Amino acid sequence: MNSLTDTPNKTTLYTVAGYDSYGCPSTLDSINVSVFSLTAGSLKMSSISPICYNRSSLIDVQIPANAGPVTYSWNAYYLGNNPGPHIVTPNKDTTYIVTVTSSVCNISVVDSVKVLITPPPTIKISSNAIDLCIPSTIQFYDNSIVANIKDPINSWNWSFGDSTYSADQNPSHKFTTAGSIRYT
Repeated sequence: MNSLTDTPNKTTLYTVAGYDSYGCPSTLDSINVSVFSLTAGSLKMSSISPICYNRSSLIDVQIPANAGPVTYSWNAYYLGNNPGPHIVTPNKDTTYIVTVTSSVCNISVVDSVKVLITPPPTIKISSNAIDLCIPSTIQFYDNSIVANIKDPINSWNWSFGDSTYSADQNPSHKFTTAGSIRYT
């Protein structure tokens, strides 16, 4: 009996025919050899990050199609035992770790993704007057401070207390009735 050794790097179908001493062929027989591959570099984790406090992110892990049968284990029990996608709502910067295990290859690989919480801006406003007579126009100024310079304030919603609004960063407004404005 002769044998042949091969080291396939992908799933391969092998077909064999045998011949007797008179050159008569046997019926064909075949076997499909499945090749599985799971390496740390083959995991692809993704997330939506950074996010605002009290908002959600989507995290998941993808493995190659030829990874074979695997199991998933997350460091956060509530994510279950599947690749996702999972919706998470962390209240602080959180690292999600997944271990993917192939019982066929007897290997486990680990990867992680971090979901960052971006702090909200500290709102500080001022005006060119605090006491005035009507009708008068006041200039308002946005002096807000952002915690992350890469995350600037990009929209404003000023309410002047008289059913009028502005989306300008530093609006002016003419008041025609007496009252007071509360800065909030």
